[in-house]
Amino acid sequence: PNCWTTGDDASLESLFVAPEARGQGVGRLLVDDLLRLGRLRGWRSVTWHVAAANAPARALYDRLASPDGFLRYRVPLSP
Repeated sequence: PNCWTTGDDASLESLFVAPEARGQGVGRLLVDDLLRLGRLRGWRSVTWHVAAANAPARALYDRLASPDGFLRYRVPLSP
């Protein structure tokens, strides 16, 4: 559950593909599996953030969905 919608939603906090495996479709397989699990579990959506400079990841994600225009802000609280 989250505070943005009713029902269950997922937030993908981190997706990392080892450098030697990049460009081989591994990221797509990981995201596709997450979406499959979400559908099976009745989630309403899956949300994630990606750095604007991460062109390869954005190219993948742009094929799956359109960015919603929100930026993430983070305030570090420890030195």
